Amino acid sequence: MVAAYFTSDFSTDARWFANFGFHSDEDNQDWRELRAATSAGIIGLHRINGQEPGSTAIGFASAVPLETMLERLNAAGYTDAAITHEGATRIEVTDPDGFITEIHPSRK
Repeated sequence: MVAAYFTSDFSTDARWFANFGFHSDEDNQDWRELRAATSAGIIGLHRINGQEPGSTAIGFASAVPLETMLERLNAAGYTDAAITHEGATRIEVTDPDGFITEIHPSRK
């Protein structure tokens, strides 16, 4: 699971999450992936793009190829599911509560 945290200050927020064991070697203008232990999941610092600072979203990483995952979602009735290549390649789909959920390819 990936928790996206929307911010305009990656450095400050990365230091905050480091208190909980999350760190990153990457530095990107739009996204910084913070990882701790394998079972801890991922916190993604995400550049604000219309969201309120400090707002969050949940996404997922899948070892299943995105094309296969898309077929499964469509077969289950999620007809708005689509692969997008804007920013990072991912599936975007509306969950049952009406929120956009992102599914990214796993970095095995």
